[in-house]
Amino acid sequence: MTKKGSTNLSKTKVKEKSDELFINSPKGTKLFQFTKKVRRIAKRHPHLYSLYLMKFAVYYRLKMQEFKMHAEIERKKIILEIIEQTE
Repeated sequence: MTKKGSTNLSKTKVKEKSDELFINSPKGTKLFQFTKKVRRIAKRHPHLYSLYLMKFAVYYRLKMQEFKMHAEIERKKIILEIIEQTE
């Protein structure tokens, strides 16, 4: 099943590859573990929920910025590989 409006196949290929890299990267698993931790704490201590939520939001934003920079570098590497393969 293909996405509607995705005419550039190499773009989708690159995005899938970078998402896969993130999911398998230690940063991705660390972020997932942190979300689990926040949810667990929030269930046990509802009065601390907003505090942990704010803490998590800041942490998550920083991690996502870091990931986006990392993903951009990976995308460029993958694009170069695709270009080299086609030549």
